[in-house]
Amino acid sequence: MIASGRPRRFLFVAPPLVGHVNPMASIARELELRGHRIGWVLHPSLRHLLIGDATVHDVAEDDRFAAIMAAVAALPGLPLPEAFMSFYRDVVMPLAATMRATVDTALATFRPDAMIVDQHALAGVFAGRRSGLPWVTSAPTGQLLIRTLDSFAPTRVWLETLFAKAEVEAGLLPVPWPDLSPQLVLLYTAPALAGPDFVPPPWYRIVGPCLLHRTQDPQFPLAALGTLPRVLLSLGTIVDGHGDRFTRTVLDALGDAPVQVVAAAPSGFPGTPPRNFIVRAWLPQTHLLPLMHAVISHGGSTVNEALAFGVPMVVAPVTSDNFVMARKVVEAGAGIRVKFRRVGPAELRQAVFEVLENPAYRRAAEVLRQSFTAAGGTPAAADAIEAIGA
Repeated sequence: MIASGRPRRFLFVAPPLVGHVNPMASIARELELRGHRIGWVLHPSLRHLLIGDATVHDVAEDDRFAAIMAAVAALPGLPLPEAFMSFYRDVVMPLAATMRATVDTALATFRPDAMIVDQHALAGVFAGRRSGLPWVTSAPTGQLLIRTLDSFAPTRVWLETLFAKAEVEAGLLPVPWPDLSPQLVLLYTAPALAGPDFVPPPWYRIVGPCLLHRTQDPQFPLAALGTLPRVLLSLGTIVDGHGDRFTRTVLDALGDAPVQVVAAAPSGFPGTPPRNFIVRAWLPQTHLLPLMHAVISHGGSTVNEALAFGVPMVVAPVTSDNFVMARKVVEAGAGIRVKFRRVGPAELRQAVFEVLENPAYRRAAEVLRQSFTAAGGTPAAADAIEAIGA
């Protein structure tokens, strides 16, 4: 049912990051099924994440794009403060420049009634503000759950200056936190995970992970899942390239253990997987998570997705908001944090079996699952978007 009583045109603007596109793709398909027209500003290498009959405006994947993706790939290898600054300086700001022409073309030809823009796709943010269109922020990271810059005044001032310069260059007056819509901000977490200290403004909507309408891999051998406790290993597409040492630690910790490990390895797997490992470049994660007993993750979007199915975790944060998510998991009692660069096989094995065998972690994850379910997921996000400008 269409909230406004008429079909509308919604333009989605996303950066070339899988974890950022996935929730938006789910929402876009839901809106399309409700009778709306969908447009995208997207890099063509991520088109495979979309389902449906959207109008896609491709962002050029040229030398500038290659430099941006090289900066993304380098982030996990940098110390945390440098990674934060590099992300905004070498990724977010260049993307604003390289995506601007495509966004302007999409506005002129697709003529949307409203925009849904990833928090880090500033070309869409600035276009929405210039055009006066209603626009929604898609915030897939944990950055907003903890005001991490409050205690780092120099970094905060640096980022505010960087934002202000970009706004002026875009012909806009600088405003506080220009990457956040004053109309609607979507957060893909749950109140129970965000915790009692997180009191969002009234235009923030916590909707949980948007898991409907995801593309899946029909080739995955679900029949090969046995009766042993099952553990999913997922380091995400960015961290994966820096994960060889950690993955070898997982191999040493669990290669001879009475568990079955299902591992995502987009960049390849270091060594020969033991018999109790199933390794694939890409996993149908939302199909597999309900079948898992534990998850090992770096702390990205997999945290919300795993806990939405009540699966406890071992979290090894690497960079940026990973540490926020790991802290939230531990505070909720739904998992254990280990050090990505320093954990050894014995410690990791102990953490995995503690999560598997201590029912307290599963009970805490179940509490979070209920909170995620109540948040509403994809339909709740689509409802909130339909209400904008209706």
